[in-house]
Order: sequence, then structure tokens, then C-alpha cells
Amino acid sequence: MAIAMALPTVGVLCTAVATAQPTSLATVPSATAEPEPYVARYRVRYRGLSGGVIEFALRRDQEPGRFIYESRAFPSMLGRLMISKGSHEKSVIMIDADGVRPLSFLAEDGTADTSKDADLRFDWERHRLTGRAQNKDVDLPLPDHTQDHLSIQIAVMVDLLRGREPGTYSLVDDAEIKQYEYLHDGAAKTRFKDKDYDTVILRSSRTGNSRRANRYWQAPELGYLPLRAERSSKGDVDLTLDLEDVKVPQ
Repeated sequence: MAIAMALPTVGVLCTAVATAQPTSLATVPSATAEPEPYVARYRVRYRGLSGGVIEFALRRDQEPGRFIYESRAFPSMLGRLMISKGSHEKSVIMIDADGVRPLSFLAEDGTADTSKDADLRFDWERHRLTGRAQNKDVDLPLPDHTQDHLSIQIAVMVDLLRGREPGTYSLVDDAEIKQYEYLHDGAAKTRFKDKDYDTVILRSSRTGNSRRANRYWQAPELGYLPLRAERSSKGDVDLTLDLEDVKVPQ
């Protein structure tokens, strides 16, 4: 599982970005709701030890309905054993009445080793997925609503914003298209910036494999932005992400 999937990875923020207020990301539920642009930083811990920070940034592109979603890693000394400080992922997505459709996905792990890199194109007219991933050529049929490691985060948020129940999502993973199930797993109060937010908890796992799972604490008041995410294997949590800061463009 890529680190982005645990939330389902910029440097210094520009002066055009300011600290968000709780209502900045809030959206009135509707059939056409979409998330507001944001920059979110999460504190990463691996088995309780600090792994550094990962930053996710969503911004609008020039074309109506098109967004760019990126992640960058800022690993600690420990974190650099698992991820490079040059690690970067980018997804160009379209959000319309049907939901989220990725158009392209780029992943670079920041090292000379290309075995974890990906450069994919989603051709929705021909329903073909093409490009390269993990040093393999990719040319696959493209089922409707297929997501990449980044766009899946936004797809889940959009479905929640529109009052849709989470369900099964097709996901490009290791140069293959796999099925992941998202199910409600309760509710909880989750603290962020000295305030307790109501959150809905989602649990995701690959269809037919319940030993590995991710859980997400998503806050309706913040447009269903995840406040926390964790990864577990056979019930043992090894990776957690906690929202440290969120900013919105002015």
C-alpha cells in the first residue's frame, strides 16, 4: 500500500496560503458537491516512532471541473529508511456529476531506482489504461470509476459529500486493477487544533483479503477531510497519519 492510500505525498508554503478556519472546507451536501482546494500536512508514525510529515495539496486546474492533487514526503531520519525526501505523486482528476475520474497519475520515489515509479494515462473514451508502472508496460481495459492511489482519496470524499454510501472501488495497484471495499466502521470524536470533531470511521481492504486494512476518521465539518488514518495487518497497527495542519488558498 502506498503511503497515499493510508488516507486513503510543496516544501515551504507560498504567501497566498493562510490558516484554515473550521468552516473553510465545509460544503453543504448536494448531488454536485465537490471538495474545496486545500493543503493538509499529516504527522506520520511507524510503530509509534516519528516518520516525518506527508503533505497533500488539492488545487483547481484551469479547465472547469479539473483538479490537481499532489503529495510530497518530508521524512525524518527514520522515515528516510522507508521513503525518500524526493518522493512525489501527482494525479490530475476530473470531478463531474458522475464523480471523480483520474486523467493521469505520476509517481516518483525520488531515487534512481524506478521500480516504484509510475506514469499512467486514463483514456475514458477508449476505456484503456496505458503507461508504465513498476518497470512494466501497462495497457489494460479501464473499468468505470477506476481510481489511482491519490484520486481514491478525493473519490471517497466526494461520495460522502454527495450523501452516497461508500462501497467497492476499482484501484490501480502494482500495475494491476484491484477491488477495494470501503465500509462504515463506526463514529468517534477526534481532536484537531484543540477541538473535538465528529468523525465517521471508514474501513477499507482489498476484496477477499481482510488481513490488511486501512481505517480513516473523516470529519463532515471539514468537508470529510480525514483527521486520522491508520494501516493494520492482522489487527496490528503499524502506520498512522494524524492531521497536523490544514490551509486553504485565499
